[in-house]
Amino acid sequence: MINPFEQPKAPEIEIEKSEVQVYVEKNLKEFENVEVKKLSELPYWKKINEFAVRKGIADIDNIETVIANDGEQWEDIFGSNDSKLSHKPKIIILKKEIFDNGEISEENISWLVHEIGHIKFYQNLGNDLDAYMEEYHRKGNYTDSDMEKFAFELQFEYLKTQGKTQEECIGIVKNYLNKSFGEDDEIGDAEKAAKENEYKQIIKFLVKVY
Repeated sequence: MINPFEQPKAPEIEIEKSEVQVYVEKNLKEFENVEVKKLSELPYWKKINEFAVRKGIADIDNIETVIANDGEQWEDIFGSNDSKLSHKPKIIILKKEIFDNGEISEENISWLVHEIGHIKFYQNLGNDLDAYMEEYHRKGNYTDSDMEKFAFELQFEYLKTQGKTQEECIGIVKNYLNKSFGEDDEIGDAEKAAKENEYKQIIKFLVKVY
């Protein structure tokens, strides 16, 4: 029997998840601690923003970053580098242990600036982004692309504004390649050749800035 005094239940409202939430649930489910923050919420945002203003780079404060704890998951999923990108959605993924505190080196900040360069490059492509990324992955030439040129040159420009010398930047490049490929005495000839090729290409970007 229908109770005339019973109040009808309000319909449940299904909250639509954002692209970032969907990405996190799909790709970062192995991590126990994941936070989504705006770039402007990071503790060293002021330094990045000052550089962006000098360079005339706008609309970066609302770029979303995903901060993920390390553990053993990071290297299994993302490899040796401490920051990663997604072009769909356009987000920067950062290792929490390095990027979620104020005590961060200029070298690490420069890699975040590098990732910002990627995001700005994606934004500038507009509707051509998917086609560009498909061709980029098809060619498989990591550093030999307009996208990497844009990101690396922006990174070196940041380091230059912070007083880093060309030689210090070369050291940063070597650190990066050693993490990516391994030390020379630990890898084979094919890996050494690929590492040397990337080194030469990145140094071209460096020399253009300095």
